[in-house]
Amino acid sequence: MHKSIGAAIIAAVSLALMCGCAGTSEPPAQAPPTTASADGVRFTGPWAADFAQAYRDARNPDEKEALKDGKITDAEFNYFEGKIGNCLSDLGVKNVSLTDGQWHYSRPDSVPDKKVDACMKSNGIGVMLLKDSVETNPNNVDEEAALVACLVRKGAVPKGYTLKDYKHELAVNEYSFDLNSAAFSDCNEDPLAK
Repeated sequence: MHKSIGAAIIAAVSLALMCGCAGTSEPPAQAPPTTASADGVRFTGPWAADFAQAYRDARNPDEKEALKDGKITDAEFNYFEGKIGNCLSDLGVKNVSLTDGQWHYSRPDSVPDKKVDACMKSNGIGVMLLKDSVETNPNNVDEEAALVACLVRKGAVPKGYTLKDYKHELAVNEYSFDLNSAAFSDCNEDPLAK
């Protein structure tokens, strides 16, 4: 059976983008510089709180080591990709690959999804996802506000359209724009793209 964990992750991120909060259609500002600590390790920068939370949630010393300097290198990302691949292979999962942020594999029926999920969680998927988030949004701007600003920029909604409007439309599940439009698809995929 072919599965794609990346698709589930992208769906979760897309759902998160749909959750809107009060605001304006002005371009989102960079998150203020912050500091956060976890287990005696101090993190700074727009992603400090996320690094601290990931550090607290880390399941093994390798994850803590990768996180403690507040950045995740390509080598660290590749290390966890390899650990996950080996773990999945040890379970009997075949044809494991990571392409464009999506895991692809063939899972025998004898290997339940929860074992695949546990394999990923215990081998650094959280570190990998954090690196992707930082690379996609280095200044950690409010992505919901970015989504609305993108819709305005692309002309999918009027210039006065706000995040408050979006939140209301989300609550009643009636939108003033086409959810199947290229503009919404583009903005939902990458709200920070120009």
